[in-house]
Amino acid sequence: MKNFKIFKERATVEIAPVTVLIGANSSGKSTLIQALLLLKQTLSRLEDVPLYLSGLHDFGDFYSLLYDRDSPLEFWLKFPTFEYYFKVRGGIKGKGFRLDEVKINGEKAQKNRKVKFLVFDDENAYRASRTVEFFFLDRLFYLGPLRREPKPSYTLKSSRPDWVGTAGENWVEVIAYDEKVYKSVNQWLIKEGLVKRVPRKGRGIVGIDVQEIRKGTGVYSVELYDNKTGKKVNINEVGFGFSQILPILIGGYMVPRNSLIIIEQPEIHIHPSLVYKITKFIAERAKEGVSFLIETHSELLLLSLQVLVAQGVLTKDDIKIYSIKKTDKGSRVSLITVDENGELVGEIPE
Repeated sequence: MKNFKIFKERATVEIAPVTVLIGANSSGKSTLIQALLLLKQTLSRLEDVPLYLSGLHDFGDFYSLLYDRDSPLEFWLKFPTFEYYFKVRGGIKGKGFRLDEVKINGEKAQKNRKVKFLVFDDENAYRASRTVEFFFLDRLFYLGPLRREPKPSYTLKSSRPDWVGTAGENWVEVIAYDEKVYKSVNQWLIKEGLVKRVPRKGRGIVGIDVQEIRKGTGVYSVELYDNKTGKKVNINEVGFGFSQILPILIGGYMVPRNSLIIIEQPEIHIHPSLVYKITKFIAERAKEGVSFLIETHSELLLLSLQVLVAQGVLTKDDIKIYSIKKTDKGSRVSLITVDENGELVGEIPE
């Protein structure tokens, strides 16, 4: 992307199985994430405007997207078989904005008023449009930095949602309606020693349980079995950090292969010992085909990734770390790689 918010010059990020964004506050880490959210919310709406500016993130007006209001906003999306480019320019005297140019593999393509990637100049253009829309609408998922705090009871919706929600608000419905995800989460929590394994009639061995408080009411409680005593405890009565990791676990298990999960600050509100466990979970899911884009302030999370490479759980090619730094000419992106011993190679921020 170029001329997007705090980025004046062209900034490029290549997505790996585990991609990590680091840097000071207000350096531009979240801006990179917002670029993807902008495209996803645009494609999901029917409004005939070049870019849809509210939804997953509220951008205000078009000119708040620009570093330089007199220059266009430019995006490049590179997939294995093609590159998609588009340019959006503001109107005269600050009135409106328009889709100015679209290219596929360097060739100009038919453009619509909306960035919806539906161009029909030739077969290649059609394949490009389908691939881009499929990725953003069906394979891109976002979990924000502040997950919902736990409640003593939950009134469930009628079906399993497609995602845990941007604040993790849907995670109870997922494990209530999706037995496969429910079992996977239980097995992980038991394996990591966070809950005690207890036999539960009709649900096998459990460590976390979702039960209807009174039959027919649709009101459920979420309870954990204490890893020391085995005593059943309502999730509202355990440490706050537990409710913060559950949306990450559930989200990681519920999405299909070849998905990209964006998580801001997965380490927030959790004990340092859990940071390594949740990083290892991310690594394990990445090896099974689910990619992660993580924004973090945690040195321990980075160290955990280095350890996982040194242990052979991840390879050095599975990880890309980007340092985002603000300069007097806008923010810039620098790649930090990891060698086969887990050592960081590149410009390490202070």
